[in-house]
Amino acid sequence: MKNTVVVSVPIQENYKQALDKTFQIFSEISQKIKKSKRIFIKISIDHLYEYHYIDRELLQLILEYIRRLNPNAGLFVMENNIHGNFTRLLANQTGISKICKQYKAKFLYLEEKKVTTVTIGRADDRYRIQFPEMLLDHLIVERKDCFYLNVSALRTHYQTRIAGALFNQIGLLSKLSLPFLYSAHVHNIIPYLYEYIRPDFTILDANVVLEHGMIQPESLIDKNAICINRLISSYDAVAVDRVAAECLRYKPEEIEHLQNAINAGYGEGYLRNIDIKGNIPKLRQKARHSPELTQLPQKMDIVIGEDKSGVDSCLGLMLQYLQILFKDFGGDHRFTLLAGSNFSKEQLEHLRDPVVVLGAKACRETAPVLRRFAYEAYYIEHCHDIRQIIAVLLKVQSINKYNLLGASPFATWKNLWISRLFGSKYKLPSVKRVTRRWREPKKKMIEGN
Repeated sequence: MKNTVVVSVPIQENYKQALDKTFQIFSEISQKIKKSKRIFIKISIDHLYEYHYIDRELLQLILEYIRRLNPNAGLFVMENNIHGNFTRLLANQTGISKICKQYKAKFLYLEEKKVTTVTIGRADDRYRIQFPEMLLDHLIVERKDCFYLNVSALRTHYQTRIAGALFNQIGLLSKLSLPFLYSAHVHNIIPYLYEYIRPDFTILDANVVLEHGMIQPESLIDKNAICINRLISSYDAVAVDRVAAECLRYKPEEIEHLQNAINAGYGEGYLRNIDIKGNIPKLRQKARHSPELTQLPQKMDIVIGEDKSGVDSCLGLMLQYLQILFKDFGGDHRFTLLAGSNFSKEQLEHLRDPVVVLGAKACRETAPVLRRFAYEAYYIEHCHDIRQIIAVLLKVQSINKYNLLGASPFATWKNLWISRLFGSKYKLPSVKRVTRRWREPKKKMIEGN
């Protein structure tokens, strides 16, 4: 018997009809909103380009709907940007913070909030992550009087293939948890996080989906934009992502974090058990998720060692920003990018200066050789170090960091000063001294056996 209901309605020219129909089918949502003292909405703001942040019309309609039902509830919109920028600047530059003020909703810049360490996972597979104390108090301990709405946009992703409702919750975590998120652990972290904190309701904006990753050059958006024209909603975020994956022609087993969530029983992952109100539009071919190599700087050489384990996930973040610097800002200065391990002697000869080394294995192996041949080198030991990746790429491509941040120096520093005043530790991209000269980290003494 089909118990899990997922609504898939066309957006057409605007979001109002689609949203009205969604709430009409899930009529009990209105009662939950009326009874809630605090309402939290998790949105996404990845970048300043179009389709890289929540649609402002959709957000405005949701806030208007909630305020009409519950004028006095504490209303909070929250996000934590994990893509190299800081949320306060993005929210102000996109006008999202202004929309929130219009409906007396407080914007929670999660990177400015105090965090606490919590453990998620199961007995044989546990992770200690940094989680905002405020959300722990209201959405875990005192959940009874609170309503949590997950509003996300459907996107492709170089590491997880698709990023939808489950992926959106990554923005609840502190940047201190980034080492987990940009590694193979992300496929476990996402479902475990959903087990730890589940939305009361999920709305997935599948109107326009961008191929080739979450962060796109502005000049390629029209080329890579795919129109799905659907608003997909349910109480079950796993079922929402399962329907969304079908739209993009992905099977659950191709999306590791989704398959893990299904296997663990966190939600419904079988279409035969999902009562779909509406239909599922399907693309003619599978949506492409990896960065397009033809859109990278022409004067760049990529040298990968024979051991390619983990290279794709390690390179993905860097290639996305390289695309932006090349296509939007003309960054085409010559340089060499080294990744992987087990390089041959021939691979490390006659490299183009400067040389950017990505990953601990590559740093450890190539540093002595690069010093011997006096290459101008930059060593990025951790693939998740977004700030250092951006800083090095800006350096080798001779591009002003404010261009990439998308705001003037005055606007950037004004927002940064306020953000730091409220507890943010964000720093603008700048090349660290240790990046210029890599050294083997000192091994810690281990007590016991």
